[in-house]
Formats: sequence, C-alpha cells, structure tokens
Amino acid sequence: MSKLEAVHELLQDSHSYTGNEVAPSTVRNYDRASVSLPCIGASSPQVMDHIDPAGREILMDSSRTMLADKNVVADRLDTEHVKPYMDEKLRNNKNVYIQFVVDLFERNMLKFRASGASVITPFFVIKKDGRLRLVLDCRATNRLFRPCPDLALAAGYSYA
Repeated sequence: MSKLEAVHELLQDSHSYTGNEVAPSTVRNYDRASVSLPCIGASSPQVMDHIDPAGREILMDSSRTMLADKNVVADRLDTEHVKPYMDEKLRNNKNVYIQFVVDLFERNMLKFRASGASVITPFFVIKKDGRLRLVLDCRATNRLFRPCPDLALAAGYSYA
C-alpha cells in the first residue's frame, strides 16, 4: 500500500481487499473515556534495550543520521504542502483539547517547548476492542527527515 493509500485508509472511506465494497472509515471522534492511553505512572520500555547495535549508532547521533540536509528540507517545505488532519472535537473545543494535552502530559507522553519545527496533530481510530487508538499525523514533520535507514526493529528480544 502506498503512503497515500494508507492515509486514505485511515482518514476516509476505503475499498475492501476485493475492491468491490466500500468499508466505513475507522476514524472516530475523540471520547476521553474511550481513548486507550497508558496508566499514569506507567513506564515505557527503553528503546536502546530493544534495538540492534546499528540502530543504537543511528540514535546516538540522530541529528546527523536522521535529519535531512537543510537545503533538502527547504525544498520539501516549498513543494510538499501538508495540511495536517486533526480530530474535530479537539480542534473545535479549547477546553477538551486542554484536558487531552494534560492527559498526555500526566503520562509523560509529551514535553513542552518554547518553539517547534513542525506541527503534529492527533486523531483517533477504532480498535478491535472498541477503544480508541491515538494516531499522530506526522506528515509535516516527516519532511524534516531522511528516508528511514535499514535497522532491525524491536521483536521482543534484548541486545543488552
């Protein structure tokens, strides 16, 4: 599936695998009680414990190994225009959005900075169990990076 098809699948109606039926979108409006988030105080696995040695080298010098050249970024910003998709409830209700940000902050899922290089927006898709999965639209931010390097992804084993 191409990137465009994947985004289409997430954000709009899509064709089933047979191509004959139209499946309903899996995007759902924000509902605080239904969002699947870690518990407050839960710890997350350390990425360095679950990545191969080549991946560790990439992450240790990420500004050199992952960020695109400034000229490439400038060209992308001029030619690749992205309008991030954001959940309508969060976009249109300041108090609901603030509570959502507080929920993420309490779970150590975000940090605050005085400035940023890009915009990342949240939306939600339904999970098999009926809860909502948080999805971040990172398309605008992705323009700042090089193509993903080859490395082994976490597979439940440790390199430690």
